[in-house]
Amino acid sequence: MLRPTIPQSPNKLPYQPGTFVTAFPYWHQLGVPPDTPEATLVSLALHQLDLVLAQQTAPAETAAIIIEPVLGEGGYIPAPTSFLSALRTTCDKHGIVLIFDEVQSGFGRCGKYFACEWSGVRPDVIVFAKGLANGFPLSGVVSSKDCMDMMPPGTMGGTYAGNAVSCAAAVACVEVMEVSPGLITSA
Repeated sequence: MLRPTIPQSPNKLPYQPGTFVTAFPYWHQLGVPPDTPEATLVSLALHQLDLVLAQQTAPAETAAIIIEPVLGEGGYIPAPTSFLSALRTTCDKHGIVLIFDEVQSGFGRCGKYFACEWSGVRPDVIVFAKGLANGFPLSGVVSSKDCMDMMPPGTMGGTYAGNAVSCAAAVACVEVMEVSPGLITSA
């Protein structure tokens, strides 16, 4: 799990037990010069993930890796495709669920419906919200049927689990996107 930078989230510690944080492949988070090559940034971030999985939690005890495909706090920084691909490989190897948090970047905000489409990496779960209903309180979760069927009926809910006005706003947003094909690509 990645976290916001400290100035943007003071006094938010400790995290829930069993939650571990690792580095995003960005020079500022890794403490390296701004001109560090992307391949080096990815290698350093993956090394940090390997250390977390070796020293703080076992892969067999890790339920999920959650990442924003476009880091939304501290700047809008897309995750390199090679990093997302490596996360997919790690998750597949260990049976870990890969979750993309597209609350800020999803639903047409990055030139495609979801930012992860640029990488071609398919997560197990995508969570999204803000763009879905153009700011009205509504969120969504997309996953495979196999993954969703693991949850007993009635166990999934949330703060932004639709009301009539928000659902109508989401329908209107989808309708506008469908009749305005250039709208998403110009985002």
